[in-house]
Amino acid sequence: MVGQEPGIERRAMRRFPLQLPVSLQVSRETPVTVPGETRDISARGVLIFTDTEIGVGSRLDFDLILPWEVTLTTNLRVRCTGKVVRVQGSAALGKIGLGIAIDNYEFLSEGHS
Repeated sequence: MVGQEPGIERRAMRRFPLQLPVSLQVSRETPVTVPGETRDISARGVLIFTDTEIGVGSRLDFDLILPWEVTLTTNLRVRCTGKVVRVQGSAALGKIGLGIAIDNYEFLSEGHS
């Protein structure tokens, strides 16, 4: 952006550095489940690292389990739906970072799977 100084944070929501395991369900003709790990999370988005290339625009579903250290009560499962808006890196170079915009999320009870 013209006039924007480098290094200035432009995100509207605060990001929290959390490394949590996650399984991504990629919506395709034949759905695929891909393991990954979060790097940081906000109310509107998440950065997830994985070994599998997933293209910009891909629709994803994934569950996060927020630990009690974050919720200050108990572990909390959150089901999210989103879309890949940014990809960094490549499978040839190692881990791939997926910037995912979260469209919808719901908090699930302990017994919900």
